[in-house]
Amino acid sequence: MAERTIVLDGFSKTYAMTGWRLGYAIVPEKLVTPFSRLIVNSVSCTNAATQWAGVEALTGPQDSVAAMVEEFRAPGDLNRRGPQASGIPGITCLRPAGAFYAFPDISGTGLTGAELADRLLAEAGRLGAGGHGLRASRNPPTCASATPTRARTSPRQ
Repeated sequence: MAERTIVLDGFSKTYAMTGWRLGYAIVPEKLVTPFSRLIVNSVSCTNAATQWAGVEALTGPQDSVAAMVEEFRAPGDLNRRGPQASGIPGITCLRPAGAFYAFPDISGTGLTGAELADRLLAEAGRLGAGGHGLRASRNPPTCASATPTRARTSPRQ
């Protein structure tokens, strides 16, 4: 299995280091050279302070990680329950093991993604968004929702 597995990860979510561009890859040995050639111009030369911050994040206390997981649980649960709880026939959504992203399966509606987006936007416009935070526009919403509640790594920021 190891010879067929590629792991790409970073510090953005787990350690609230979004924008630091610090991450890592675990690849089979035969892919190290081609992978290095691919990424050398996009993520190489991370400054020393950022690298040391990554070391501290990995080796330091992990209680902030558990706190963030708990903070993200509520919007994640809401996203995953949303399609079924809304009573929209034909939409299902599996509950993934992590994150707050939702990828609904709309095949049961008989509509394409664009058709469903148009219908939802038209309905939101007709109802005046109904207090749901929707607004009518030609930019259809994506299935992946990345609007978490405020994550904190310290008691109050």
